[in-house]
Amino acid sequence: MVSRVNLDLQERLRKAEEAENAVQKLGGLAAEAPTLRVELARAQRQHGWDKARKQALEESQRKMTLVSEKQGRVPQMLDEVSTLVSALYHLFKEIETQRREATEYMAVVDRVDYEAELADAEAEQAHMGRDPSSVEYLIASRHGQIRVKKMMEESFPGFSYLKDCDLEDPMRRDVAQFILSHVVPLEKMPSNPSYDG
Repeated sequence: MVSRVNLDLQERLRKAEEAENAVQKLGGLAAEAPTLRVELARAQRQHGWDKARKQALEESQRKMTLVSEKQGRVPQMLDEVSTLVSALYHLFKEIETQRREATEYMAVVDRVDYEAELADAEAEQAHMGRDPSSVEYLIASRHGQIRVKKMMEESFPGFSYLKDCDLEDPMRRDVAQFILSHVVPLEKMPSNPSYDG
Protein backbone atom coordinates (compact mmCIF):
# COMPACT_ATOMS: atom_id res chain seq x y z
CA MET A 1 0.00 0.00 0.00
CA VAL A 2 2.87 2.36 0.72
CA SER A 3 4.21 1.76 -2.72
CA ARG A 4 0.81 2.40 -4.24
CA VAL A 5 0.54 5.76 -2.43
CA ASN A 6 4.05 6.58 -3.54
CA LEU A 7 3.20 5.78 -7.10
CA ASP A 8 0.04 7.90 -6.94
CA LEU A 9 1.93 10.78 -5.37
CA GLN A 10 4.72 10.46 -7.88
CA GLU A 11 2.20 10.45 -10.74
CA ARG A 12 0.38 13.47 -9.33
CA LEU A 13 3.70 15.24 -8.73
CA ARG A 14 4.75 14.53 -12.30
CA LYS A 15 1.45 15.94 -13.63
CA ALA A 16 1.68 18.93 -11.31
CA GLU A 17 5.24 19.62 -12.44
CA GLU A 18 4.16 19.32 -16.07
CA ALA A 19 1.32 21.74 -15.35
CA GLU A 20 3.72 24.01 -13.49
CA ASN A 21 6.09 23.99 -16.49
CA ALA A 22 3.17 24.66 -18.84
CA VAL A 23 1.96 27.53 -16.65
CA GLN A 24 5.47 29.02 -16.55
CA LYS A 25 5.76 28.74 -20.34
CA LEU A 26 2.26 30.17 -20.89
CA GLY A 27 2.86 32.85 -18.28
CA GLY A 28 5.96 34.02 -20.12
CA LEU A 29 4.07 33.89 -23.41
CA ALA A 30 1.08 35.67 -21.82
CA ALA A 31 3.41 38.42 -20.56
CA GLU A 32 4.49 39.05 -24.17
CA ALA A 33 0.86 39.54 -25.32
CA PRO A 34 0.61 43.35 -24.69
CA THR A 35 3.91 43.96 -26.48
CA LEU A 36 2.91 41.66 -29.33
CA ARG A 37 -0.44 43.45 -29.68
CA VAL A 38 1.33 46.85 -30.00
CA GLU A 39 3.84 45.44 -32.51
CA LEU A 40 1.08 43.79 -34.57
CA ALA A 41 -0.94 47.03 -34.66
CA ARG A 42 2.18 48.97 -35.67
CA ALA A 43 2.99 46.41 -38.38
CA GLN A 44 -0.57 46.57 -39.70
CA ARG A 45 -0.50 50.38 -39.75
CA GLN A 46 2.90 50.35 -41.45
CA HIS A 47 1.57 47.89 -44.02
CA GLY A 48 -1.40 50.21 -44.70
CA TRP A 49 0.89 53.22 -44.98
CA ASP A 50 3.28 51.37 -47.26
CA LYS A 51 0.41 50.22 -49.47
CA ALA A 52 -1.14 53.72 -49.62
CA ARG A 53 2.27 55.27 -50.31
CA LYS A 54 3.03 52.77 -53.06
CA GLN A 55 -0.38 53.32 -54.72
CA ALA A 56 -0.06 57.10 -54.50
CA LEU A 57 3.48 56.99 -55.87
CA GLU A 58 2.39 54.77 -58.77
CA GLU A 59 -0.58 57.07 -59.50
CA SER A 60 1.66 60.13 -59.32
CA GLN A 61 4.13 58.54 -61.74
CA ARG A 62 1.29 57.56 -64.08
CA LYS A 63 -0.06 61.12 -64.05
CA MET A 64 3.39 62.63 -64.59
CA THR A 65 3.93 60.29 -67.55
CA LEU A 66 0.72 61.69 -69.08
CA VAL A 67 1.84 65.22 -68.19
CA SER A 68 5.20 64.63 -69.87
CA GLU A 69 3.51 63.30 -73.01
CA LYS A 70 1.18 66.31 -73.15
CA GLN A 71 3.99 68.76 -72.38
CA GLY A 72 5.87 67.33 -75.36
CA ARG A 73 3.15 68.85 -77.57
CA VAL A 74 3.55 72.34 -76.05
CA PRO A 75 6.56 73.60 -78.08
CA GLN A 76 4.95 72.88 -81.45
CA MET A 77 1.55 74.20 -80.36
CA LEU A 78 3.12 77.32 -78.85
CA ASP A 79 5.00 77.87 -82.11
CA GLU A 80 1.76 77.54 -84.10
CA VAL A 81 -0.17 79.82 -81.73
CA SER A 82 2.66 82.38 -81.70
CA THR A 83 2.67 82.42 -85.49
CA LEU A 84 -1.09 83.01 -85.55
CA VAL A 85 -0.92 85.63 -82.78
CA SER A 86 1.85 87.41 -84.63
CA ALA A 87 -0.17 87.33 -87.86
CA LEU A 88 -3.25 88.71 -86.07
CA TYR A 89 -1.15 91.39 -84.36
CA HIS A 90 0.32 92.53 -87.69
CA LEU A 91 -3.14 92.51 -89.28
CA PHE A 92 -4.51 94.68 -86.45
CA LYS A 93 -1.43 96.91 -86.82
CA GLU A 94 -2.07 97.35 -90.56
CA ILE A 95 -5.75 98.11 -89.90
CA GLU A 96 -4.82 100.64 -87.20
CA THR A 97 -2.16 102.32 -89.36
CA GLN A 98 -4.42 102.60 -92.41
CA ARG A 99 -7.36 103.74 -90.29
CA ARG A 100 -5.18 106.41 -88.71
CA GLU A 101 -3.99 107.49 -92.18
CA ALA A 102 -7.61 107.58 -93.40
CA THR A 103 -8.46 109.75 -90.38
CA GLU A 104 -5.54 112.08 -91.22
CA TYR A 105 -6.85 112.43 -94.78
CA MET A 106 -10.33 113.09 -93.39
CA ALA A 107 -8.74 115.82 -91.24
CA VAL A 108 -7.39 117.33 -94.46
CA VAL A 109 -10.94 117.27 -95.87
CA ASP A 110 -12.16 119.01 -92.71
CA ARG A 111 -9.36 121.59 -92.93
CA VAL A 112 -10.20 122.32 -96.60
CA ASP A 113 -13.90 122.62 -95.68
CA TYR A 114 -12.97 124.93 -92.77
CA GLU A 115 -10.82 127.19 -94.93
CA ALA A 116 -13.46 127.33 -97.70
CA GLU A 117 -16.23 128.07 -95.21
CA LEU A 118 -14.09 130.65 -93.46
CA ALA A 119 -13.14 132.37 -96.74
CA ASP A 120 -16.82 132.50 -97.79
CA ALA A 121 -17.91 133.81 -94.38
CA GLU A 122 -15.15 136.44 -94.25
CA ALA A 123 -16.02 137.60 -97.77
CA GLU A 124 -19.70 137.81 -96.79
CA GLN A 125 -18.83 139.74 -93.61
CA ALA A 126 -16.54 142.11 -95.53
CA HIS A 127 -19.27 142.63 -98.15
CA MET A 128 -21.70 143.60 -95.35
CA GLY A 129 -19.06 145.91 -93.84
CA ARG A 130 -18.46 143.83 -90.73
CA ASP A 131 -15.21 142.62 -89.16
CA PRO A 132 -14.39 139.32 -90.94
CA SER A 133 -12.47 137.95 -87.94
CA SER A 134 -15.69 137.75 -85.90
CA VAL A 135 -16.79 134.59 -87.70
CA GLU A 136 -13.52 132.70 -87.30
CA TYR A 137 -14.34 131.25 -83.85
CA LEU A 138 -17.85 130.33 -84.87
CA ILE A 139 -16.67 128.40 -87.91
CA ALA A 140 -13.74 126.81 -86.02
CA SER A 141 -16.21 125.44 -83.46
CA ARG A 142 -17.88 123.39 -86.22
CA HIS A 143 -14.61 121.78 -87.30
CA GLY A 144 -11.81 119.74 -85.76
CA GLN A 145 -11.57 116.31 -84.15
CA ILE A 146 -15.26 115.91 -83.38
CA ARG A 147 -16.24 116.64 -86.98
CA VAL A 148 -13.47 114.39 -88.32
CA LYS A 149 -14.69 111.53 -86.14
CA LYS A 150 -18.28 112.14 -87.24
CA MET A 151 -17.27 112.18 -90.91
CA MET A 152 -15.33 108.93 -90.43
CA GLU A 153 -18.38 107.30 -88.84
CA GLU A 154 -20.62 108.53 -91.63
CA SER A 155 -18.19 107.45 -94.37
CA PHE A 156 -17.36 104.06 -92.83
CA PRO A 157 -20.33 103.08 -90.64
CA GLY A 158 -20.12 100.14 -88.30
CA PHE A 159 -16.34 99.82 -88.28
CA SER A 160 -14.98 97.51 -85.60
CA TYR A 161 -11.64 95.75 -85.26
CA LEU A 162 -13.50 92.61 -84.18
CA LYS A 163 -16.51 92.87 -86.51
CA ASP A 164 -18.11 89.48 -87.25
CA CYS A 165 -15.90 87.77 -84.63
CA ASP A 166 -17.55 85.29 -82.27
CA LEU A 167 -16.63 86.71 -78.87
CA GLU A 168 -18.98 84.58 -76.76
CA ASP A 169 -16.10 82.34 -75.68
CA PRO A 170 -14.24 84.20 -72.89
CA MET A 171 -10.86 82.78 -73.92
CA ARG A 172 -11.29 83.93 -77.52
CA ARG A 173 -12.47 87.35 -76.34
CA ASP A 174 -9.53 87.70 -73.91
CA VAL A 175 -7.01 86.72 -76.60
CA ALA A 176 -8.50 89.19 -79.09
CA GLN A 177 -8.51 92.01 -76.53
CA PHE A 178 -4.97 91.16 -75.39
CA ILE A 179 -3.59 91.33 -78.94
CA LEU A 180 -5.61 94.42 -79.78
CA SER A 181 -4.36 96.15 -76.62
CA HIS A 182 -0.82 95.90 -78.05
CA VAL A 183 -1.95 97.78 -81.16
CA VAL A 184 -4.44 100.35 -79.89
CA PRO A 185 -3.23 102.57 -77.02
CA LEU A 186 -4.74 101.52 -73.68
CA GLU A 187 -6.28 104.94 -73.07
CA LYS A 188 -8.34 104.45 -76.24
CA MET A 189 -9.45 100.92 -75.33
CA PRO A 190 -13.06 100.77 -74.15
CA SER A 191 -14.57 97.96 -72.11
CA ASN A 192 -16.57 96.96 -75.19
CA PRO A 193 -14.68 94.12 -76.92
CA SER A 194 -15.94 95.19 -80.34
CA TYR A 195 -13.88 98.35 -80.03
CA ASP A 196 -14.34 100.48 -83.10
CA GLY A 197 -11.77 103.14 -82.27
